[in-house]
Amino acid sequence: MLAAEAEAQELDATAFGVLSARGDEPPAEVLQRLALATALNGVRNAQRRAELRAILDAFAAAGIDSIVLKGMHLAHRVYPDPSMRVMADMDLLVRKASLPVAARVMRELGYRADREEALEHTIATAHHLPAFRREDASPVEIHWTISRPPAPFDVGIDGLWERSRSARLGDVEAHVLSDEDLLRHLCVHLSYNHSWVLREQREVPLRAIVDIAMHLRQSAPSLDCAALAERANRDGSGRFIYCALAVVERLAGVPLAHLLPLLDRRAGDDAIVAMACELVSARETGGVAESVTHVASLRGASRARAAWRAVFPTREMMRGRFGLATASEVRPAHYLRRLAGFIVEGRWLGAFTARGRTNAEQRRRRAIIKAWKRTAARRG
Repeated sequence: MLAAEAEAQELDATAFGVLSARGDEPPAEVLQRLALATALNGVRNAQRRAELRAILDAFAAAGIDSIVLKGMHLAHRVYPDPSMRVMADMDLLVRKASLPVAARVMRELGYRADREEALEHTIATAHHLPAFRREDASPVEIHWTISRPPAPFDVGIDGLWERSRSARLGDVEAHVLSDEDLLRHLCVHLSYNHSWVLREQREVPLRAIVDIAMHLRQSAPSLDCAALAERANRDGSGRFIYCALAVVERLAGVPLAHLLPLLDRRAGDDAIVAMACELVSARETGGVAESVTHVASLRGASRARAAWRAVFPTREMMRGRFGLATASEVRPAHYLRRLAGFIVEGRWLGAFTARGRTNAEQRRRRAIIKAWKRTAARRG
């Protein structure tokens, strides 16, 4: 149970590191499974460092400044051992003016974008270019900002660059965000960019919360809480950071009485924090069952269309669900596997069972949190 849940939350390598540090002795088969996951993740992260070095060298040769975001930064500067942090891709920040050149460099390195779209459209609707993929490498996202537009706040990109610092990520020299800006990014990513529903993107909220908790514990002696709060409250992101940190305090047990009172907090925010804790803590029953719940809530032709899309999603959606590099790799067998998931696990009836009702409650929580985010954005 422990190993399966840790794997589902993408925390199996982290769990092994924590158990080893504490001297806990779970059953041998559990320990062996977690140890194997950690070793494999260590190998994958070593390969990612080599990929990162090649990209950073190519960017530098093209005159592109870059900052390494999230996973690679966290693995090497926040977690005790890089193998403890599982990551699905690599994230890099470049200046907006460098986006066209960065895209060209990525193609010269053999990567291909998930889709082609006008740069103006990307900048207006997203905070990074479509992911770049290569058959033998991890996906790479090239960011130009850290908040999804149109954000109700301005994180001050120029300030992020000014406060960035050089760091050694294993054997790779890179630039990373300051401790305060890393915390802002992690909180905004969780509470604003994704509204605590990262599972829709096949990511995991609990891992995002562990990231914040690990960073807070590691940076506690040097973190400038007053400067962090002042910048966040001034640019309008304070209440999103407050809510994210309040969730971390409740779920991870990190004492934050020295920081939370400094951040903006409005009526209703604490109710959203409680609901976000429930959303993250509740066991979900998977994307297929969620699809069934959604279909069951519709009527007539809308239900028929939704049912068809649930069983036969687009090739791009199937690519993401099965972890394929490109949509062209989707085969009829993948659709058969998805159909089998409905039939074998009995999920066609999921909407009318306790499992289905759990999903419906989760959908309700998500809707309320997203409505709060829209209201918070309008009020600034």
